[in-house]
Amino acid sequence: MESVTELEVRRKSVGDRRSRVQMMNFCAFAVGLAGTAVALYFGLQPSSPGFQRTMAASFGLYGVMGFAMVPYLRARFRDCEADLQEIDYKIDLQRFQVSVGETRAEKILRLNDFQLRRYYEMTLLPLV
Repeated sequence: MESVTELEVRRKSVGDRRSRVQMMNFCAFAVGLAGTAVALYFGLQPSSPGFQRTMAASFGLYGVMGFAMVPYLRARFRDCEADLQEIDYKIDLQRFQVSVGETRAEKILRLNDFQLRRYYEMTLLPLV
């Protein structure tokens, strides 16, 4: 069992990781938006020669790659959020004295919450 100070250090580490993932998510979306805008600019030029078409395709590819990264980074952000909640839960258990019955009830409630959240994630996923 980890001490409160170890958990707080771990919480700070996960919080920093969450911040980095959030910044990468923002940057990926910005790259996708900028790449798409530049690709449209080059692609919609009247009588565009081969060079402009190549540039449009290149920037379009960057735009697609940027937008493709967003769902992956969003999932990593949700994982970091779940880790932070778990660490906060452990810190609360360490700080307060609780009886065995309260601990058991809390574990059952958390298990039920986890199963319900998993059910919602499975049912709310778009059909592929």
